[in-house]
Amino acid sequence: ARVIFSAERQNVTSISFEHDETNLYNAITAQGAGTIEVVYRDKDNNPLIPPEPSDPNYQDKLNEYQAKIPQGIARRECALEVNVNSIGEIRKAALLAAEDNISTHTYNLGTFSGDYGTKFSLGDIVSVKDDATGNYFSDVITEVHMNLSAENRNIQITLGRQKPKLLNKIVKNMLNGIGKG
Repeated sequence: ARVIFSAERQNVTSISFEHDETNLYNAITAQGAGTIEVVYRDKDNNPLIPPEPSDPNYQDKLNEYQAKIPQGIARRECALEVNVNSIGEIRKAALLAAEDNISTHTYNLGTFSGDYGTKFSLGDIVSVKDDATGNYFSDVITEVHMNLSAENRNIQITLGRQKPKLLNKIVKNMLNGIGKG
């Protein structure tokens, strides 16, 4: 049986939710097939497709496209080289190369539950009930911090599928390359 955390069940002391997009690249400069193209993603992580010049409403669509391009502090850029054979493949390859750089959703739970290690543990899928809306959310336990003392048993649980960021992969690859050669 899946564990459900909620105030109603009295097995949680606090619930907080975080949505993190601080490292989400939304302007990807890709070099490949002898050219450079900048690929943009909108606020929902969808690629922005520029209009075709042959479109009869080209100027209106171009203005709309340009208005959606991330600007200022909302713009997070990266540059990468993609291995493609044609210019038409650059956009798809750039988005694929940057796909691990995504936003994350995490829930942080404070609990005093004595069930840790028996009914649930790190890597298990558990559910959280939002008592305000009545909705249930399920995800993997990715972190556990325990504070145990004679008077207190406090467990901080983080739920969320946190995928590695592109920058972390690049740094890891660079570090793995040091000393080789």
